[in-house]
Amino acid sequence: MRIMKESRIIRNKIYMRSIIHRLKGCGLLILACFAAFWTGKIYSINKTQKKQEIVLEQKTEMIYDDLKIREEESHIYSQRTFERMYGIDIPYITDGRIICTCLEVSNISDEDKNWDDVLDMLDCGFQSDTWASAIDPGIGQQMNVLSTQRLKMGEKCLLWFSTVMLPVSFKQSTWDDMKDRDFYYVLSLNPEKKMIHLDIQGVE
Repeated sequence: MRIMKESRIIRNKIYMRSIIHRLKGCGLLILACFAAFWTGKIYSINKTQKKQEIVLEQKTEMIYDDLKIREEESHIYSQRTFERMYGIDIPYITDGRIICTCLEVSNISDEDKNWDDVLDMLDCGFQSDTWASAIDPGIGQQMNVLSTQRLKMGEKCLLWFSTVMLPVSFKQSTWDDMKDRDFYYVLSLNPEKKMIHLDIQGVE
């Protein structure tokens, strides 16, 4: 009897070990499937986001709603040079730079447009690979002196957009060597991110 009882116990132990081994295998399979699912989902999201980013290359035209847009010129100035050239005082910084871009904007719709509507469509911001900033509306207001109330149908104009760059926002090596960096002017973020790859004509 004892031998039979011990044999039954041994068989039960072997059976339980086989069950545990199978469960471990199933668990690993489930984890592998879960990891594959999330890897595929992340790839799909990244691929979708990449599709939704539209970059207008330098000096080319873009149709943006009822406007036709083209980069006219872009610069990065030292604060002192910018204030001297444009007669604009920026008292809230002391050692910054100003990035600015001038866009040629044409009204291709069949009606006149209020300047507020035109500016609301365009005044988003700037970015590089490691930095981003909204435009500074105070500087833009001083740079854009508009003589009419509307952008008339079929007319074009030049509009300036700019913002402040501070050394605290950049690595020292980046701040010292901005001429080799790519900068963009972002027109919109949703539903598609649309931006212009700027042709920076000089860095001070």
